[in-house]
Amino acid sequence: MYLVLLITVLTSCNGPNAPVAPRVASQTVIHGVSIDDPYKYLENPKDDRTIAHIGAENAYSDHYFRHISKFRDKLHKELEEWFDYYNRQGSVPVLEGDFFYYKRIPAGKDFAVHYRKQNNENAAEELLLDENDLAKGSGNFSLDELVISPDQSAFLYYYTTDGDNSRLIIRSNTNKTIIDSIITPVTSAVFSQDGRAVVYAKESKDILLHKINTPAGQDIIIYSEKRNSLFTEVERSTSGKYLFISSFNNESTEYSFIPADLSTLKPVLIDPLVQGRRYFADHFGSGFFMILSGPCNGNRSLYKVPVNTTRSVNWTTILEGSDSLCINSYTIIDQKFLLLFETKNLYSRLRLIDLETRGKDNQITFKEPDGQMDFLYFDRSKGKVAFSFSSLLTPLTAYNYDINSRKLTMLRRPAIKDYRKEDYIAELLWAKSADGTLIPLSVLHKNGLKRSDGLNPLYLEGYGSYGFSDHTGFSADLISLLDRGFFIATAHVRGGGELGNKWWESGKLLRKKNAIADYIASAEFLIKEGFTSKGMITAVGSSAGGIVIGAAVNERPELFKAALLMMPCVDLLTDLLDSIHQNNTRNEWREFGNPANRQEFEYILSYSPYNNIKKQEYPPMLFRTSPMDENQSYAGALKMVAKLRATASGKQAFFIRIDDRETHLGDTGKSGNLDFWSENRAFILDQYGINE
Repeated sequence: MYLVLLITVLTSCNGPNAPVAPRVASQTVIHGVSIDDPYKYLENPKDDRTIAHIGAENAYSDHYFRHISKFRDKLHKELEEWFDYYNRQGSVPVLEGDFFYYKRIPAGKDFAVHYRKQNNENAAEELLLDENDLAKGSGNFSLDELVISPDQSAFLYYYTTDGDNSRLIIRSNTNKTIIDSIITPVTSAVFSQDGRAVVYAKESKDILLHKINTPAGQDIIIYSEKRNSLFTEVERSTSGKYLFISSFNNESTEYSFIPADLSTLKPVLIDPLVQGRRYFADHFGSGFFMILSGPCNGNRSLYKVPVNTTRSVNWTTILEGSDSLCINSYTIIDQKFLLLFETKNLYSRLRLIDLETRGKDNQITFKEPDGQMDFLYFDRSKGKVAFSFSSLLTPLTAYNYDINSRKLTMLRRPAIKDYRKEDYIAELLWAKSADGTLIPLSVLHKNGLKRSDGLNPLYLEGYGSYGFSDHTGFSADLISLLDRGFFIATAHVRGGGELGNKWWESGKLLRKKNAIADYIASAEFLIKEGFTSKGMITAVGSSAGGIVIGAAVNERPELFKAALLMMPCVDLLTDLLDSIHQNNTRNEWREFGNPANRQEFEYILSYSPYNNIKKQEYPPMLFRTSPMDENQSYAGALKMVAKLRATASGKQAFFIRIDDRETHLGDTGKSGNLDFWSENRAFILDQYGINE
């Protein structure tokens, strides 16, 4: 029966007809409310009807992309040239001990090759690991992490292929031979201080000790997280003296520690978990732990506490955060300087504090909105700190900061074919939401592009969940839009962490609709200010950003020319009710609400995109999803497309690409990523009639 259905639908894909998913009666009654879901069977990937419909949807989208194949191929070539320039230069070398470690993607390869060389000018390049060898024969490959041993004599890495359990491999740096291996679901791993053992997290729950060259069955459980709502990780302190075990969820964290020499395996708790408080511990070689603590990404304060009395009553405040100031990361240099990487009102800055003199702080602020700074290393021989900065406007650029002269010099900026930073402009604007709250907007465009006529196409991204600060960063694929007259904008809606904990709190749970209102207000502001006009905006969202975009398109479809939703959460109510992922769902309940609570259920139902599709004209929409994605179910997007086709008026087309992407918006190799983004850009440009 279902083979006949598939053949029938595939045949229709030779013409303009879209697949029609069979409707099957299904009702769920919650709090006395009956919810009809005729496409619920599509949640089962093994159902013959689901298999047939996925095949039909991919065939239909294949037909569409064949229609614009010449333009898609042109964009693919553009992207390949831009990314090849970037990939061949490789990552910024990071100094660990006496060696610089880095990676690059060679011409003709899909994945990175890892190298190292000694910290001297005449050192030869030494190949460590070729990811392409690991990926051979795999449809989906992901290298999760590569970690160097404390004495630089070995390294470990763990990776997955085709969704199987992780393979943790330990190799010698001398002859690159495999010393040991474990096959188990590894989620983080570190070496012991002497490099003779590995401590790793299994399935983000158990922390185990593995002595190298002993059977994995003899591994010792150091810690086991019994609280269903928490996950675990293991990490080394900056000093290398301690191993930290963190238990965490979206909004709460606690830390324990053991000595890195493994002289005792009994974890010592730093401070018990407090609901709504996240803290992060580190050690830099003194008798104190440093604690970065706050309710989420914003408002963090920095403390110190003696290693032998770690409870919060003993924490001494070093610096306080605020709604406008977020301490993103920090490091201590030679016990003399505190180096901070901060965001103040969406601008990144470096701040150096002399701990001995407590004199005037030295600050360097990058006047580009939506930027991101990251510490790379401290070269003690030269007295220089290396860090990176990137923004919508600036590719990932490395800088040297001399802590003695306080001078900043550029260490490395990657060249990207035909891209000159001065040809573009980035600016920070503020839109007023429905309740009067000012919403920050990062906008990027070509220098000289006029906005007075309001006829320009505009790409508007939004996210707004988990207190996550939506720093898009530089994306070479956006050049294809910028050079064709687009404004690129990110609406930093409530629910994110861009303006502190209050910003997050005011866009979650029973205030989630604020994030949706903020996005709509941002679109209206950009129209009013002449950047674009009604019906000329492409709405873009990924993952939890699909909630905001899906709801905004339901509420105000006339604002949008098109919508692109990647691995989106659009069937929120079902996701929250899904007992299959109960552990994760309990985490999500803290962000969006628990449907077992009637008030929260009714609120979720009132905006969940899939449950609020109306009989109205919608813009053309492209959904990207994957059954391999462990973070977000493919089914919500598949069901939403089916319901849009059955409900919407007008003749707009809805497409869905069900990809074999194992990672959630992550790296799937150069070829896979180029295919993904060239199709996305071709779809957007095609809606505006742009094909050159």
